[in-house]
Amino acid sequence: MMRRQRFKVSPRIRLATILHGLIVALASTTVSCGGERGEPESAWAGERSQLPGGAVLVSNPATGIWDDQPGWTLEETLRIGSLEGEGPDVFGRVAALEVDPAGRIYVFDGFARELRTFGPDGGFVTGFGRRGSGPGEFESVIGLSVAPDGAVWAVDGPNVRYTAIHGEQVATYRRASPLYRLPWVGGFTAEGTLYDAVVLPGQSGEFLVRVDTAGTATDTFPIVTPELDVPRFGTMTFPLPYAPKVLRAFDRRGYAWTAVTHEYRLVQMSFDGDTLMIVTRDVTAPPLGSAEQDSVRRYVRQLEAQFGVGVSDDVIPGSAPILRWFLVDDAGDLWVARAGPAGTTSLDVFDDAGRYLGEVELGFEVASGGVPIVRDEHLYAVTEGELGVPVIVRSRIGR
Repeated sequence: MMRRQRFKVSPRIRLATILHGLIVALASTTVSCGGERGEPESAWAGERSQLPGGAVLVSNPATGIWDDQPGWTLEETLRIGSLEGEGPDVFGRVAALEVDPAGRIYVFDGFARELRTFGPDGGFVTGFGRRGSGPGEFESVIGLSVAPDGAVWAVDGPNVRYTAIHGEQVATYRRASPLYRLPWVGGFTAEGTLYDAVVLPGQSGEFLVRVDTAGTATDTFPIVTPELDVPRFGTMTFPLPYAPKVLRAFDRRGYAWTAVTHEYRLVQMSFDGDTLMIVTRDVTAPPLGSAEQDSVRRYVRQLEAQFGVGVSDDVIPGSAPILRWFLVDDAGDLWVARAGPAGTTSLDVFDDAGRYLGEVELGFEVASGGVPIVRDEHLYAVTEGELGVPVIVRSRIGR
């Protein structure tokens, strides 16, 4: 039976603390503690302060530690994906991606509705599933995660269930809600507990549902996110082009992270909703160019003419986004993709203490709507090959 976790502090008060963290930090106590790994504290030019509520504010300059010394590298070691043929490496749409501790790569093809397994050498191992709602069938898998016992759990949104595959054994469990947002946020923690981000009917916002090994939802935790003003018509919303969006990330160490695309501010929270750390970097959102402003105005006129939706001036964006997506790896490092022109392939990297290290060159552009994963010193991502065909890329992290 699910129950909603109570807050010790209201989400609105906690959100105000987050949004005004820099101002409050001026009156806070400066603390000093290096990261558990990586470069020494003396090489970092930022500042770490403790806010009155207990959260740690990590203020990073625009420059990173790697500006003065060599940084990490990414070396491509494997590609899986073909343009032609009927083999298992010809993907229609990669809807979910996961990697287990042995380096096996799990790819769910959203067109074929099939879960395909590839070995560490890229060779095809096995395929499972087809379209449908019966045993061994999928409708639309939105996320994959590997349990400590080796079972691969597939989150099937439209079928409102989890499918756990462990060798020849297949089990299904009912999901708490048919509603979800993409990209999916969730997975197994290091302790072996599954968390699944859902939208609960009749509830506002998004929740992390804790699921036990028997597939039973045992608790829910609100994901505290900023409330952004968007044009509305009844229950429908109409996000404007270039307007701020909320980004989320799941931390397998047992945390949730949120950010807003127009602020370089990443917020770490416990599943109870307590703000633990705020990581910022001194970067200002660029103003929209004339072409971008024209596209926003055309869209606003279309909303007013076709739907009668009034759009107030204060929700019309004047600046471009800074962030595109971000992820947290198993060690707690943050990998941040900045928004920018097509072809932008560099990532910003922060260590587990929130210190900005610098940029690392990815070497390819991540496919739209996708977020890479980092497992065992390798980064896995989906890019687009010739004619937009999906390709899985594995890159070794050199530290």
